[in-house]
Amino acid sequence: MRIFITDLSTISVSTDNTKLGPLFLAFSVPSIITCPHNAPCFAACYAASLEHMRPNLRNSLMDNLHALLNEPEEVEKKLIGVIKLMNRPKFRWNVDGDVEVDATRPMLYIDMMIRIAKKCKNVEFTVYSKSSLWKGVKRPKNLHLIGSKWGCWEPDMGDDIPYTNILKDGESREGKRICPNQTTKGAVTCSDCPLCSGGLKAGETLFFDPHGRNKKKV
Repeated sequence: MRIFITDLSTISVSTDNTKLGPLFLAFSVPSIITCPHNAPCFAACYAASLEHMRPNLRNSLMDNLHALLNEPEEVEKKLIGVIKLMNRPKFRWNVDGDVEVDATRPMLYIDMMIRIAKKCKNVEFTVYSKSSLWKGVKRPKNLHLIGSKWGCWEPDMGDDIPYTNILKDGESREGKRICPNQTTKGAVTCSDCPLCSGGLKAGETLFFDPHGRNKKKV
């Protein structure tokens, strides 16, 4: 769904992401340039590979970032309007990208997420991140933050949130909690599963199978 911010500026909200399922809306920004610079996953970034293969996707994500940086108040208003109009119970921030959108205004994106969650209390918001900007931030109960580990690397985000990690290629699943979407070959979507919308406990880690351009770099 494309939404006009000004005559020359638009944003895109995803309404039909296959993995998320029918209960979700989603808003994303470009990978790599919005991610922490110390994250070790750039070479194997699945989102970046998709953006490279799909120029239209990349352009839409860049439009979202451009609007967020230049018209943040309008973006916030439009997103609240779409969320209320579509009346879906779940919302995913950043299928692609992370929250480090502007070094001069480091909390710009995070603060917007918090305000929107407070204004849309009947919606469960989920955001995955590797950014230490979240550390110590007080969030509304309906904004679920999940830290993203990468093998042995862990983001500096505190111990009061759940995490995800990527299984190494060939690593045993025994004793690990695996994303149901992975164990059912996509039959279970995020709409069917409550784990990432408040079902994970602080300190718990949910694992995903390796994916992306270079699985062995995990």
